[in-house]
Amino acid sequence: RVKVAALDGVLAKQIKGAREAVQMLVSYQDVEVRRRAVKASIDLMEPGEAVESLDLLSSLLYDQDVPIKLAAIKAISTVRDRRAIVAISGVVIDRSAEVKLAALDALAATGDKEALEGIQKAVFDDDKTIRIAALNATEKLGRKEAIDFLNELLRLETDPDIHAKAEAVVKALIAL
Repeated sequence: RVKVAALDGVLAKQIKGAREAVQMLVSYQDVEVRRRAVKASIDLMEPGEAVESLDLLSSLLYDQDVPIKLAAIKAISTVRDRRAIVAISGVVIDRSAEVKLAALDALAATGDKEALEGIQKAVFDDDKTIRIAALNATEKLGRKEAIDFLNELLRLETDPDIHAKAEAVVKALIAL
C-alpha cells in the first residue's frame, strides 16, 4: 500500500526526479504497483522521450497484465522508428483480443510499409473479429504492397465474410 500511495503522489505532483525510482518498480511483483509504476513512467516522459525508453516500453508488452500492455502500446505508438513497429508487431498474436486490436490500430496508424508484416500475422488469427480487424488495419495502413498478399488470401479463404472484406480492401487499395 505504501508503494501504491507513493506512486499516486508522484503522479499527482508530477515529480520528475522520481523517474528512476519509478522505473525500478515497473517489474514489481504486485500488479497494482506495476500498473501505477508504468503509468507514472509514461506520464513523466517528456515529449519525444519514449524513443529513449523504447527498450523498457517494449519489455512491458510481455507483462501478464493487459492494462500494462495497452499502456505500453499507446506509448510505443508515439515513436516513429522501425524498432517500435517491430515491438508492436510482436503482440498481434497476444492472448488478449484487446491487446491484439490495440496493436493493429497502432500499426495501421503508422502508414509505414514495415507495419504490414505485423498486420498480416493477425489475418490468420483464430478469432474472426481479429481477422476482420486486421483487414481493416490493412486498408487503413493504405499500402498497395498488401494487394499481392490479399489476392493470395482470397484464393485460399473459405469464410465468406473474410473473403468479402478482403475483396473490399483490395478494391480500396487499388483505388489509392
